[in-house]
Parts: sequence; structure tokens; C-alpha cells
Amino acid sequence: MIRTCKEGAHILKQSDKAKSVKIETAVDLWDAFEKASNLKKDFYDKELEKQIREKLSLPDTVSIRKNLGQKEIPVEKLLMAILTAMQPFSQMMCDLLKMFEKASAGQGDYNLRIHMEFGSMDDTLDFDLENFRQYEKMTEQACRIVETQIPKELWKMVNAYRRDGMIRNKTHIGQDDICLWIEEYRSKDKWPDFVPERPSMGEPRLDTLTARCWDIFETAVAGYRQIYDEAKGRRQSVGDACDRSNRDPFWAAEQDCWTCLFLEAVADTADKLQRLQIDKKTKLAEEIADDLERYFLTVDTVKVETMQIVDNLIEILNLPFWKKRYELYSAWVSTQIVEALGNRDIKFQVKDNTLSFSFGGSHFATCTGLCPPLEFWAELRTNAKNLVGNGRKNAIQPDYTLATSPVMDPDNTVVVVECKQYEKPNRKNFRDAIIDYAGGRPKAVIMLAGYGMVPQEVCEGIGDERTKSRAAGFSLMRPGSLQAKEFKEKLRESVLEYYRNKAREDRDYLYPWGDLQKPCLIQLKWGEHPKDLDLHLRIIGAPEEMDHIYFENRGNENAMPYAYLDKDVTQGWGPETIRISKWTELDYVVEVHDYSKDSKDVSFEVEVCCGKDHFCFQRRNLTEVHEWTVLRIGKSGIKEM
Repeated sequence: MIRTCKEGAHILKQSDKAKSVKIETAVDLWDAFEKASNLKKDFYDKELEKQIREKLSLPDTVSIRKNLGQKEIPVEKLLMAILTAMQPFSQMMCDLLKMFEKASAGQGDYNLRIHMEFGSMDDTLDFDLENFRQYEKMTEQACRIVETQIPKELWKMVNAYRRDGMIRNKTHIGQDDICLWIEEYRSKDKWPDFVPERPSMGEPRLDTLTARCWDIFETAVAGYRQIYDEAKGRRQSVGDACDRSNRDPFWAAEQDCWTCLFLEAVADTADKLQRLQIDKKTKLAEEIADDLERYFLTVDTVKVETMQIVDNLIEILNLPFWKKRYELYSAWVSTQIVEALGNRDIKFQVKDNTLSFSFGGSHFATCTGLCPPLEFWAELRTNAKNLVGNGRKNAIQPDYTLATSPVMDPDNTVVVVECKQYEKPNRKNFRDAIIDYAGGRPKAVIMLAGYGMVPQEVCEGIGDERTKSRAAGFSLMRPGSLQAKEFKEKLRESVLEYYRNKAREDRDYLYPWGDLQKPCLIQLKWGEHPKDLDLHLRIIGAPEEMDHIYFENRGNENAMPYAYLDKDVTQGWGPETIRISKWTELDYVVEVHDYSKDSKDVSFEVEVCCGKDHFCFQRRNLTEVHEWTVLRIGKSGIKEM
């Protein structure tokens, strides 16, 4: 156990130890890496080792250490492979830091304490936020050093995939994540928040060279992200960096959008090769490979001081979080849960200046922007029957539970998230987990987040259709991946859909909007009688002259209160419509008035639309009362009164 008061001494001790490591060859570096990182090559680290082999083009028939000695691979090349494989864990630390700082800001405390308990009190991490900032800074610096190793003539690499040297406007791209990346890049002035998978060329030599090009693409994007200023946007951020560097080729290339065009060129080439006959395919692949080899032999690159990075690398690997990197994956998944609902006010459960992540059961956050609030729990244990999973007898305890109060009521669980760190999945265990969690939490969506693969047949093999419809698996879910983006979208929509359905039958629930920025239409409809119903909107907290929109004060759509009544219907049927063109921070109360009072029985319908959301409210057989407060609405959603 590492306690906060000892962190400074611990880091210093490990740093001195790192400097004493003598690294002259790739074998020396590998030995130091294995020891410092406590590699588990037959279990958790199978894929990490596989990544390093692929980066170095090493066969899997001989150990990496023996390969390094036989092939005389440079230290720099091995270092690049190790740091690339480490990148997901480094980004996890960055994401966790953002979440911790958000929790700290909510308490007005710069140096919040964090407690992580991985299953038992003997397996914990305790630290303060300043410690974690230091850890994150160290790993970020290592990655930035790698990002400077970029060829100068990036367009030559792009043009190698275009035999005529031209960039066509129309491409044939069959890979969905590349299409989505390109679409987001072109339509939004920011960097897409995921990295697509590298397409296969189907020719070994070209695939090896394409992997090298892909590394450059990923490294370049990471470098461009470092200077990205959200206020300026992607284009202006790159333009400013280009001006500051006197039009350095690296920045100048991105001013012409080389990253997007590189993706198009590679994806288009992969598709073309798949459609060609064998002889033509081989000929084209060899021509491209020849051009790429000539490119790499002649192009100049920016280099770094290797030994300085090696010392820093060993120091990083001796940090407690690298030792706990796979346990840390479960903690990182919590950041994705928070991000999925982050625009709806997340309050962290801080007690005695400590934010606790106890993977033996803890309430770590609440989404207060939903009504009733949604609680986030780690390892919430509830009783269950008819369990099929090995080791489960009479209770289930998923990694994360999102539930309304009282959380011990299984019917109140909205979403269950189970984290799987294994590279090679056990299909039966995965399927049993889904079945047990779905049975024990009968109304919840069950989500499996896998660091490795979650095979599609895991869900498809479930016999019960209702259980299958509530299950979703996410393979290779890591920082910046398309799968992480899909996970957040699925979780967010599952939560909102649960609240929407509950709001239609339970007045205690608020109907949440899917898009808080959309304008809102409120429409009153009724029958032939009474002749004159009126739609009223009261804006709570607005100045008196604009706090009541109705037939005598129709409001203004283009200025405060950004709400406007279209007309006053006095001959029955309606509709009367109020449009809120721009949301304020105030609450809105919708009322219906029976102005004519010419009918004993009154029925009407109030329909509210905001973007794709649609809420229909009905009141029937109302007698003697002539004014009804029916709805309270705001930026968060709509609630029946």
C-alpha cells in the first residue's frame, strides 16, 4: 500500500533507481521494461506484447528478447514500440485526472484526496490530486517526445497511394469508422475524438509499410491535438502554429488537410485492391510498396535524445499506476460513464475531503441534472436468484450500477456496466454475466466494456430475446477509440430513454431532452368545445414585462424572453402554438385557461416537441375548474404537474 505522505519519497527513490539502470542495447531496454512493468505475457499483457511485435515486425515463434538480440534492433525503435503500446494507459491517466479535477472543483479544493480500493484493503492506492497531476505530466511528456519523430515531406507519403499523384474528390471507402472520422473532420472545426482502425491491404509487404505510415498518421494527429484550442477551432489552431514555426512543413501540410486526405487515400487504395484480380492487385501493391520504401529511405525526420526518454520511461513504469494498469481500466470506464452524462450536472460524493473508488461497493457520483437524480455505484451488491455464472450463488455485484433511489430495489437500476480486461474472452463467462445481471436487474440495459474482444456471438447466443435486446458488448474499448464513443452514446441514450418512458407514467420523473440546444414547440389542441381555450407560458424569474406569454402579450422570438405565441384561436379546435427559440436558465410553466367557460366537460392535448423528442400530455373530462397548470419545462426536460 502506498500512502500519500510517502509519495514524494517513493517517487524520488524510484527515480534514483531508474537512473542506475544501464541501457545500451534494445535487449537492455526490454529487460528493464519487463521488470519495471511486471509484464504478464500469458494473460493481461498478451496483446501489449503482440502490439510491440507488430511494430517491430517480429515473428511470434521466438521470444521478443531473443528476437531483439538476433535482429540488432535499435533502442530507438523498441522505445517507440513500447511507448505506442503504453499510450492507452497514459490516456486513461489523463482522463482520470480530468474527472478528479472536476470533482475537486466541485468541492472548491485544489488538492482533493483519492482512495482506490481494488477488491481488498490490502490492495489499495491512496494519493492526492497533486501527486496524480505529477504522474500524468510525466507520462504526457514521454508521449510528446515521441510525437516529434515525424517525416518532413508528408505529402509524398500520401501520393504514394495515389498512382497518378492526384487526390480524387470521390473515394470508395467501405470502413465505417474511417468514413465517420472523415465526416466529422470535414463538418466540424475540431479533431474527431477517436482514431479509426488501420485498413488491411491484403498484401504482406504493403501492409507492413502501411502500418508504418499509420503510426506516423496517429503520431501526427496526437501532435496537432496538443496545440488545439477549442475557442479557436482546429483550422485556426493549426494556422497559428504554422505561423509561429515559419511555415514548418509539418504544420503547413495540415493546413492543406493532409491527415484527412491520407485517410481517404489509404482507405480508397485498400478498397481498390480488394476489387482487383490477383495479378493486378499484386502489381499495384508492389508499385505502392516500392514508392513507400523509397520515401522512407530518403525522407528527413526530426529526432529526439533517446537516452533521456529511456530514463523517463523506466521512471514512469515504476509509478504505482503502471503496476495497476489493468485494475485502472475499471476506474477509467467510470470516466466514460461521467462523460456520457456530463452535461447534466454530475456531483461527486466526496466525504472527509476524499473521493473514494472502492471496488467493494461505493457510491461515487450522482447525476443531479436528471429528476429523480441518477446515482453511480461501483460494485453494488444485490440479491438475485437462479444464477448461472460460476461463483455467483445468491447475489450479483457488477462493476458499475446506475440507479435511482432506493438503489437496492432491482427495478430501479437503469444501466449495468461490466468491465472485462482480458485479451482473450471467455464466451461462457461473458454470456453468464449478461444473463445473471439481466435477471437480477430486470429493467436495466447490460453493457460489457472490453479492453480486449467481446465477441458478437456472446450476445447472439442468448436464447431469451428480451435479455438479448437489453445487452450490448463493446470490444477494444480504449481511450480515443470509436468503440468508446459508441459506448458513451449507447449509455446516454439508454438512460434518457428510461427516464422518458418513466415520465409518461410517473409524475415524479422528468422527461429529459436528447439535445439541450434545440428550440421547443408547445402546442395546444382541443375539440369543438369549448370555443376558446388559451395557451399560457409563465417564465419563472423573468422581468415582469416578459414573464407571461399569452394572447395579450405574445412575446418575442428574437429577443428576451425568446418565446412567442403565434395566434389566439376563439372558435374551437386550435392549435395555439408557443415557440421557445432559445433556452434561458429559467423554468417555464405551461398553463391552459378555459376563457369561454361554455362547456361543463373540457378535454385538451398539449404536445411538446424539442428536436426529436416528443411529449404528449392529455387532460380529459375536466369540470368547473377553468385554469390548469399542466407542465413545467426547462433546459433539462419536461415534468407533469
